[in-house]
Amino acid sequence: MVVRNEDLLSGWKEIADYLNKSIRTVQRWAGKKGLPVMYPAGMGSTPHASKKSLDNWALRRPRDVAEDGATMMVGP
Repeated sequence: MVVRNEDLLSGWKEIADYLNKSIRTVQRWAGKKGLPVMYPAGMGSTPHASKKSLDNWALRRPRDVAEDGATMMVGP
């Protein structure tokens, strides 16, 4: 999959801010609920995610998102 730079989020803070959730929540979702976070080779341990893949994940798992607090607002 080719990801354009403007679609790429780098680090837990950017991912959490995009999803309007806490860092701990998105880390839990990545570990237990399949949030699509990547660790690209050669880029250290910084997680990355594409906005499109996060949006698609949220659309497939609305119940999980709602159970962790207020409805998620994706994007600007």
